[in-house]
Amino acid sequence: MKNKIRKISFLIIAFVFLTTNLSAQKFGKKNIKTMCENFEATILKRDYKASLDFFEPEYKKAQHDDMLGGNTQQFLAEFLAGYEKGKEIMTVPKLAEIDQILFKKIKIDNKNFDAEVQVIVVLKNKKKIKDTKTIYFYSPKDVYFVGGMG
Repeated sequence: MKNKIRKISFLIIAFVFLTTNLSAQKFGKKNIKTMCENFEATILKRDYKASLDFFEPEYKKAQHDDMLGGNTQQFLAEFLAGYEKGKEIMTVPKLAEIDQILFKKIKIDNKNFDAEVQVIVVLKNKKKIKDTKTIYFYSPKDVYFVGGMG
């Protein structure tokens, strides 16, 4: 009886592990790249309200709604902040000055269902601001940015 219970337990654990692993493998850089391109399009169209849909709901509530009192432009500008080459102080871009947002070096961690992506914000004056951002993915359709808190 104990061997039968062990076999059944092993099969259940193996099934859960396998299905979790398979769903993670279905997710890939293409999903992240698509999400990033759609985010860039909303920013360049200056549709800041729509751009909020690209942020993890709990993060958005804590940072945008509660901490910043719903100040969408400040939330987005601070999220897109980064470092100019040779400078140690973070630069917060003015949203109207953003000409392009590039997403490079996507690193996916399927075990933790998150990813890191290098974001390069190109301003109209051609200055580039770089930083690494985190993305959570719960499914291929539920892909969200998260940022720093505070």
